[in-house]
Amino acid sequence: MKKAILALMAIALLVAGAAAQEKVTLNVLNYQQADQAGYQEDVAIWQKFQADNPDITLNMEVLFNEPYHQKLQAYAAAGTLPDVFYVWPGARSAVIHEKKLAKDLNKLLGADFLKDFSGAATNPDNQLGKYLVELPQSFTYTSVMYVNKKLLADNGFALPKTYDDLKKMVPKLKAKGVNVVMLPDKDGWPMQSCLFSTVLGRMAGDSFVDAIVAGKAKFTDKPFVDTLTVIANLYKDGIIAREDNQVGYGEAPGLFVSEKAAIYIDGDWRAGAYITDKASGKALITPAAQESDFALRPSPEPVGQPPLPSLLDQPRKKPRRA
Repeated sequence: MKKAILALMAIALLVAGAAAQEKVTLNVLNYQQADQAGYQEDVAIWQKFQADNPDITLNMEVLFNEPYHQKLQAYAAAGTLPDVFYVWPGARSAVIHEKKLAKDLNKLLGADFLKDFSGAATNPDNQLGKYLVELPQSFTYTSVMYVNKKLLADNGFALPKTYDDLKKMVPKLKAKGVNVVMLPDKDGWPMQSCLFSTVLGRMAGDSFVDAIVAGKAKFTDKPFVDTLTVIANLYKDGIIAREDNQVGYGEAPGLFVSEKAAIYIDGDWRAGAYITDKASGKALITPAAQESDFALRPSPEPVGQPPLPSLLDQPRKKPRRA
């Protein structure tokens, strides 16, 4: 994370460089929330930047989740984008990429600065606009099952290894008002980012996605239809409740802790919601309970797909925003 944020600092310095001897104000749209992993480090880096550069004033606007995306879209539409802002490598920030509203970081930062980054991070082909709009803050697992092991054990279940294992849990848990799997999708993106893309990756592979983008494959082709069938069956078999489509993303961590579901699907970044707050010393799940009662697992394989052990070593990854 620090390297990516330092890249933002370098950008800020370059933006301000032409007037280095004068007081400069830089507008920054920052993506940040206090309960997210790395929050304290992020704050400290910005504070150090400000202390090291007293001639630069940071006009910092901090937003998170949908409010951030809505504000970025509004700034782009009005032609008033801030000097420094976060973007995502794909459709989430499509307007920035497609209209080339951000500087090319290859040209701005130069090869010497970029040489220590992962090749995947600096490859323009991995970004929608096919030029280096952003540097990922991290590479993350986008499809992780947060499992309440104690809840499962109390009901006679072990950690699931297959789709059939999940199906067998439905009658008993449903009778107690507990969903097997929770995937909140009121915000519209969690299903695509945290489950559908992973299933499509397993069913069709990245080459199929590339073929779709190139117009050489169709959404009616068998791999895509098979993926939709897997997702539909999760609802049909009662593993995921249709009501989850009305659950907001921010509600999910608390509902999971309240045992409204045995399993919660999200990205690995959501672990930040359970980190002990340094100010209060409190956490949604105590560190001791995290160790004994909960586990993080990859999603079980859909029926007819490769066995789970072959997938454990190669979870699907996506670059996150930067």
